[in-house]
Amino acid sequence: MKIHTIKSMLCSVLVAAVALPLLSACGSGNTVPSINTSGNEDDSIPAVSTAAGTESEAYVTMDVHFYDDTSGSVIEIPHIIDDGDAILDLNARLDQITQRYERFFEPSENGEWCEVLCYPCETGRYISLVISENTYPIYGTDGTLTTVVYDKEQRCEVTLEEAMSMEGISEDDIQVAFGLWAQSWTKCEEETTPDGGSATARYNGLIGFRMLADNSAEYYVSVTTGREMADEWMGIYSFRDGAVGKPTDETGTQFLITADELTAISLEPPLWVTRSAEDNSAKG
Repeated sequence: MKIHTIKSMLCSVLVAAVALPLLSACGSGNTVPSINTSGNEDDSIPAVSTAAGTESEAYVTMDVHFYDDTSGSVIEIPHIIDDGDAILDLNARLDQITQRYERFFEPSENGEWCEVLCYPCETGRYISLVISENTYPIYGTDGTLTTVVYDKEQRCEVTLEEAMSMEGISEDDIQVAFGLWAQSWTKCEEETTPDGGSATARYNGLIGFRMLADNSAEYYVSVTTGREMADEWMGIYSFRDGAVGKPTDETGTQFLITADELTAISLEPPLWVTRSAEDNSAKG
């Protein structure tokens, strides 16, 4: 068993939303900060110096790294370090994820294991944390998501509703895009495997979002797909650039945040998804 826990004070078709000006849900101002990458010697995102002359010390650190080679459980819980009450509330919510899975710190008597994987990224003034959660053995689902977006300039969390409001989109727009995707997907499925019966795709709802490098948002949606002659599967899809699709890399592997974005953040030990990507690359 490998356990590394750090306790401290306190990111088929990849899809995207319309690029709009910088979100500022918890304050005004559209100044784009510049990243200072010098002197980054710990397991955190570099500090950011804004054009206005102020400096945000906000960064990501891992509160829990837990890897159990025996059971297969992986638990990665991040914290964001910054000043102010907002960050305390945000990290308290992340601690609730740890509490949900703390039973896996000891071997399970019924053979269960979990994967709680952290996908952090930093885009300008925003830190995005996407955390996927699943308990095994299980079948028929990609699991659930917890997402957090933190505005380093305004020192507050950006909510899903605020992001959609400032981009000028609604869930109705996403459902329209889903309807177009569903028509195309079901037609393709039925044409390529005609003996599988009719295909269905059902929109379940929005489950989170993150910020992209161009300061637009990528929204995650829950979608259930199925065939008449096969079981249903509840998957995690995304909405960006006005379309819905499966967030995968060029090999077809699902990445809620791309490998390039993840490797831009140095954490020690490396995140599980980063290590997996490196292992796959080494295998060719």
